[in-house]
Amino acid sequence: MIPIGPNTKAFAVPVAFATDAQAQAVNPAAQASVVAYADVAGSELDTLYFKSVSYTLINATQTITYQILGANRADYADAVVVQTADILAAGISSYAVAQAPYRYYKVQIKDKVGGTHGTTGVYGLAKM
Repeated sequence: MIPIGPNTKAFAVPVAFATDAQAQAVNPAAQASVVAYADVAGSELDTLYFKSVSYTLINATQTITYQILGANRADYADAVVVQTADILAAGISSYAVAQAPYRYYKVQIKDKVGGTHGTTGVYGLAKM
């Protein structure tokens, strides 16, 4: 209870706790890269009710190239690349933005050298 003055009664301040409804997480099965960019199935995040986005990519084998797309249309017709980079075998890379400027995000991967497929796990989180 917090008193607000000498002649007034105290009042209770509500306390909010984080719930699963305040975050969206994705953790799709690890996926092998191919020669051209391909979506990592299950890596999509919808940030309509969230402010931040972060992805961590863990690459098990062979160097791969990845890109993270941001879009305001669900079909990604207006997608832009917000980050692109290489990940070495047994390497880790990440992307984070504190005020997500786009509504939709997803990850795409491809072979760094054609025919040398890497296997990459993607972990994504959108939160308040």
